[in-house]
Amino acid sequence: MGKTIQFESHKVELPGIEEYEEDTDVLEYYDQPYQFTLEWTSNSGQIVRASHIPDFFVIRNKSAGFEEWKPETRLEKLATKQPHRYTRTKDGRWHHLPACAYAEQLGLYYRNRKYQIIEPLLKGNKLQNKILPARTVRRWKTKFRAAQQKYNCGYIGLLDNHMAKGNRQPRILQESEEFINKIIEEQYETLKQKGKLAVYGILAKEWEKTGRTDKLPSYATFSSRIKQRSGYQQTKKRKGARAAYEQSPFYWELKLTTPRHGDRPFEIGHIDHTQLDIELVCSRTGRSLGRPWATVLIDAYSRRILAIYLTFDEPSYRSCMMLLRICVQRFSRLPETIVVDGGTEFGSTYFETLLAAFECTKKQRPAAKARFGSIIERLFGTTNTEFFQSLRGNTQITKNVRLVTKLNNPKRQAVWTLDELYEHFCAYSYEFYDCKENPALGQSPRQAFTNGLTLSGSRPQQQITYDENFKIFTLPFTPKGTAKEALLLQRLHDLARQDVCALIEGKPTFQSYQASLANLKPNDEEPDKNRDLGNVIQPLLINFNNIEAYKDEELW
Repeated sequence: MGKTIQFESHKVELPGIEEYEEDTDVLEYYDQPYQFTLEWTSNSGQIVRASHIPDFFVIRNKSAGFEEWKPETRLEKLATKQPHRYTRTKDGRWHHLPACAYAEQLGLYYRNRKYQIIEPLLKGNKLQNKILPARTVRRWKTKFRAAQQKYNCGYIGLLDNHMAKGNRQPRILQESEEFINKIIEEQYETLKQKGKLAVYGILAKEWEKTGRTDKLPSYATFSSRIKQRSGYQQTKKRKGARAAYEQSPFYWELKLTTPRHGDRPFEIGHIDHTQLDIELVCSRTGRSLGRPWATVLIDAYSRRILAIYLTFDEPSYRSCMMLLRICVQRFSRLPETIVVDGGTEFGSTYFETLLAAFECTKKQRPAAKARFGSIIERLFGTTNTEFFQSLRGNTQITKNVRLVTKLNNPKRQAVWTLDELYEHFCAYSYEFYDCKENPALGQSPRQAFTNGLTLSGSRPQQQITYDENFKIFTLPFTPKGTAKEALLLQRLHDLARQDVCALIEGKPTFQSYQASLANLKPNDEEPDKNRDLGNVIQPLLINFNNIEAYKDEELW
C-alpha cells in the first residue's frame, strides 16, 4: 500500500502482517484503526463499559471488518475471567461477543485470530572388572527390561534414584502445610517485605488463635518452606517485576520455539549507545573534553560490527543516521530488521523515515529487559575490557571515588583525542575483533558473516547505492525548515575547503567565492533569511582574506 505499519508484538502481530502481505484476498489493512465503546455483563452481574481498539481493519475482496490477534493461552485466561466477553464455540473458534455485536451494526465482521494459525511462521519452516553378587545382577537386569518396555530405553532403569531413598513421608499434616503457605503468601510475599522472624511470630499467634492441636513447626522448618517458594514469583511479589527479571526463566538450550538472533547476515541488527570509559582532550588546546559516546550497529547472526560512530553529543537521532550512513558506505546495505531500546532518539521522525524509505523494520526491546539486547550489551563489555581499559585516561578508578587523587585522576591522565581514538577503535572493531573467535559461534564474526552470505545468498536486490540521494536521506531538516539555504551554505563551505587546499599549494582561487555569491539570490518575501545567510557568508569571506596567517593551523 505504500504505507508503514506498526505492530506491538513481533511474535503475534508481525507474522499476522506477513500473512496479510501474502494473502491475495486482502486488498488493504490498517493497524489500530478505530476506537469504540463496548459493554458487557461482568461475573457479578454489573454492566461494564470500556473502550476497545482492534488490532487491524482488513478490507478483503468480498468482506471487510476488524481482526484481533491474541495467543491461544491469552484467550483462555480472558475467557475464564470474562466469560460474557470471550467465548469459544464447538468448532474451536473464538468470539469477542460485544465486539461482534458492535461490528454487525456497521455491516462488518469481527474475528479473533488464534496464535496457532501463525505459529509455523515463527518456527522457520535428532561393569568393569568387578565381582558383583548374582542377586544384584538379576535386579539390574529386571530394572533394565522394565525401563526398556516403559521408556524404550533400558539405561533409565539403571540410574540411581536417590530421591526415593529414606523416609519421604511429610512430618506435618497437609492442613498445616496449607496454613503455613497461606501465612507466607499473605504476610511474607508482599511489598512490605517483612522479615522471616516477624512473619514467624504472626504464624505462632494465628496457630494458637485457630486452636490447632498439632505442634507448631520450628523456625528452621518455616524458613525452609519460604526457601522452597523462592524464585521469580516470590521476588516479583516482594520487590516488583523489574527486580524479579534476573530470576526469570533462561534459555539453556535451543529449541524450535527459542527466539533466534536471525537466520542469515543482515536479517537482524542491534543499535545502542554507550558512554565510553575514557577521558579525551582537545587536539589543539589539550583541554579535557570529557567522555565520548559510541553508537554501534552489530549484526545479530554473525556478531559482526557493521558500523561505529563516536561523538561528544549525547545519544540523538543524528548519531543513529550517521551510523546507518557508515553501514551503507561499508557494505552498501542495511539490516532488514533493526532492534532498538526505548530511547527517544529512536522514535525520531527523521530516523523512522530513513528506515521506512529503505524498507527496514524497527523493533523496540521491552523496557527493563536487558536480555533482549544481550548481543550488543555483551559487545560493550568486551570492548571496555579489551580495548578502552588498556588506554591511558580510562575511568576504571572512578568506580571508587574515594581512591581518586590528582595523580591518578583520569582527566589529568588523558592524552587521546577524538579522531585518534576513532581511528584506533575502528581498527580494533573492523580488524581485531572481526577476526577473533567468538565463543558463542565457535568461529570469528567475519567467518560467520561470510559463510552466512554463502548459504543465504548476497541478495543484490537489497543493495543500496551510497550516493547523494542517500546522503540527503541521512541529513535532518533544520528546525525552521530552511533546508535549501543550508545546502547552499554546505556547498559554499566545501568550496572554501578546496580554496584553502589550493592556497596552501600556492594556487588561491578566490573566484569560487564570487561564483557562489552570484548564485545566491535574495528572497524578498523573507528578509530575515537573507540576513541570517549573510551573517554566515561574511565571516567566510573575511577569513579567506586572512587565510595566509592560518596556513599551519588545523582550522579545516
